[in-house]
Amino acid sequence: MARERRAGGLRSGLAARALSGSFLILFLLMAALGAAQAGQAHPLASFLARVVIAPEPAVSGDVIRLGEIARIESEDPALADKLQALEVGRAALPGQSRVVSVGTLRLRMRQARLPERQIVIESPADAVPVLTRYEALSAEALKNAVERWYAEYAVLPPEARLVLTVNAGDEIVPPGHVEIKVALDAPRWGNVAVPLEIHVDGRLYKRVFASAEALVEQPVWVATRSFARGEEVSEDDVELVVRRFSQPVAGPQDWREGLRTTRFVREGTPITWENVEPVPDVRKGERVLIIAQKGSVLVQVAGEILADGRIGEKVAARNLSSGSVVYGILTSDRAVLVEVW
Repeated sequence: MARERRAGGLRSGLAARALSGSFLILFLLMAALGAAQAGQAHPLASFLARVVIAPEPAVSGDVIRLGEIARIESEDPALADKLQALEVGRAALPGQSRVVSVGTLRLRMRQARLPERQIVIESPADAVPVLTRYEALSAEALKNAVERWYAEYAVLPPEARLVLTVNAGDEIVPPGHVEIKVALDAPRWGNVAVPLEIHVDGRLYKRVFASAEALVEQPVWVATRSFARGEEVSEDDVELVVRRFSQPVAGPQDWREGLRTTRFVREGTPITWENVEPVPDVRKGERVLIIAQKGSVLVQVAGEILADGRIGEKVAARNLSSGSVVYGILTSDRAVLVEVW
């Protein structure tokens, strides 16, 4: 009986010692956890740098750099500078976001041969969206650029007025100094797709199009009756009215010189150089004097004009005596002066 009591006591002592040992292990574990948590509050004590990602990171430009989206803490200035300049990847288009993960940051650090394992990264999430900053470029700014360009380069007839309607949409561009350039060699008329180049800080950012209708309003002479082809037109046969055209038109400004039609002209049709021409000084088939001179020798023969001509122009005439064709300048006294070499 006494032996059984001694065995029970031995077992109780062993159990007590085992229990106290468990409490000791638990105590040591809790102390180690506390020490680890205390160490996390000051990671630079055991790490070379700490990278704290901003809650809402944003960048300007085409590239995401770590220094733009995070706060860099390090006692090593050289390491801090490298982390600041570290390129994480391409930025999204202005106004859009690109997701960057902590894994990507560590990969970029390894690629740049930085001590990635000794750098703490604190991020609000495993992956964060990085916004590309932007500025709004209004449709009004694009329209004004087209209007200024047309006003500067459009060549208009006397007393004509440009009538320009421009439609464009709003655009988004990176922050910076914005210039808008019209990418046309010369103004186009009618319905036009106007190419525009948007430059930011001196660099071409993008090309867009504005739709435009370019018309011209100008005074023109209009026929008050119909004319057959080749019929002469006088000031009594026209009236001056203001019309709107899809492009500038050129026509006679006054009626000091005679005009004739080059085609059938209906009443109400504008008189332009497409349907009238100056009345020739000589007409085809009329007789002229052909004059040829070489040194002291002067030859004059009768000739016939082969086509309508005007004074000062080079015309063709047939020698009525020989039948040969010569070319010379028509003079004011209805002679054809032929140069002889």
